[in-house]
Amino acid sequence: MNQQEIKNWILLLSLSIIWGSSFLFIKIAIATVPPLTIVAGRTFFSAVLLILLCIFMYLKYPKRKSFWIYCLVAAILGNCIPFSLISWGEEKVTSSMAGMLMSIMPLTTLMLSYLFLRNEVITKYKFIGFMLGFLGIVLLLSPNIQVSNNFLTDNILHKGAILLATVFYAITSIIAKKYDQKEPIVTSAIVMVFALLVMTPFSLYFEQPWNIGFSTEALISIFMLGIGGSAVGTVIYFKLITDAGPTFFSLINYLIPIFALIFGISFLNEVVTSREILGLLIILVGMYLSRY
Repeated sequence: MNQQEIKNWILLLSLSIIWGSSFLFIKIAIATVPPLTIVAGRTFFSAVLLILLCIFMYLKYPKRKSFWIYCLVAAILGNCIPFSLISWGEEKVTSSMAGMLMSIMPLTTLMLSYLFLRNEVITKYKFIGFMLGFLGIVLLLSPNIQVSNNFLTDNILHKGAILLATVFYAITSIIAKKYDQKEPIVTSAIVMVFALLVMTPFSLYFEQPWNIGFSTEALISIFMLGIGGSAVGTVIYFKLITDAGPTFFSLINYLIPIFALIFGISFLNEVVTSREILGLLIILVGMYLSRY
């Protein structure tokens, strides 16, 4: 393993930890701060840092119309909506469960690419992988029968919100493939500015953040989500895609739910059942098969 490969692995593990910990920080923040305000806060911190990076690096903003349209679409579909869905979902769902549910995203992207772009060939391995992913999600969604026979009592709507977030992430991923991102940091900065402009009015109108009693833990968590998950994470993401390629980067989908589990169990004392572990393992196997 050469020096560049070692560097790529360090970056991959670092990003896995950053994004895996996001579910932990959301869970801490949601205890005292409503979801829309969490999203507005994280986009604020992220936008400030990325704009400062652009200024200090003397990066210029493209003037072409397509760039600004892409940034607006990415802000809404790839940030505002999924961030809000995940934050709302974690009001009732553990951070560990949220991370496990998000592991289905590669299979969601595969399905949408096949249905709407017709640029994916569904091999027998991809089909088996998709079916295994579906089975894994059924296990994660299904309630503990020993506790309740009522499907809706197991926070199914909140779990569904997190799954819906994977759809919006997948749509954004498909759009991003068609857009040549020559200015990744500038693009990320403008996306976050648009996201902040969209989320702030919703937060002010629906949640009146001036009436919220922000705890110190919540403020730190929102800060970490903005600086780590949204800003630094985005920079590392583009660095990895450029240096190591998308195939190597796709390994992160196996690591994020594992780190989400570790953080949830270690810091929040969350309990993960054998059924949920089995569901995650089945999804990961399905994800692996879908690459062939």
